[in-house]
Amino acid sequence: MEKNVLYSGILALAILAFVLFFTGCQDNTEDYSISEITISNIPALIPVMGNETVSNPAFKVYLNASDSMSENDPPAAKGIGRLGGLTPVNGTYTVTIQLQNPNPDSDEDPNSDTGSWSGTALFFSVVISPQDTTLHGANAIWTRAGTTLDKGKANLSWENLLPDFRVMMEHDPNDELEFSRKNEALYNDIVRKDNEITTGP
Repeated sequence: MEKNVLYSGILALAILAFVLFFTGCQDNTEDYSISEITISNIPALIPVMGNETVSNPAFKVYLNASDSMSENDPPAAKGIGRLGGLTPVNGTYTVTIQLQNPNPDSDEDPNSDTGSWSGTALFFSVVISPQDTTLHGANAIWTRAGTTLDKGKANLSWENLLPDFRVMMEHDPNDELEFSRKNEALYNDIVRKDNEITTGP
């Protein structure tokens, strides 16, 4: 009996040593940081929310990364991609966005070069905007989002980004999850501060 217990103990230690040896030989400090992201299947035309019979050409795409779900907290990183001038393929664009540090308080223009950023974030949103939002305001943009921005998200399809703010607002008329407020904040804090976008008063 004691022999079996001793044998089992030695076997268990040998297995543990074997596992530790091989896991120790692997690189467990894998870098999950992301510095650029490629988004495909971005629609070339953006229907106006609430009036889908009207569409505007997509002009820019913005990425806003954060470690908080509150629109009042500062972002962790930003990114911007220009669609105007590109040729859509099958009605969609693919664009690679270089991630940058967030804007300082003294410079709100999202086009400003704020230096390369590499890291991870808990949440991120992607906003498509036409060049002119005068008539429809925040209803002219289209926002989708995702969680865990890291190197696993280096290649994404617009269609797979969830939640879709428009769908959430449509199915939540009381805006209990505050998607309308978040959409409005992204519009005011990013799109309207872009000097290449024409907006209303």
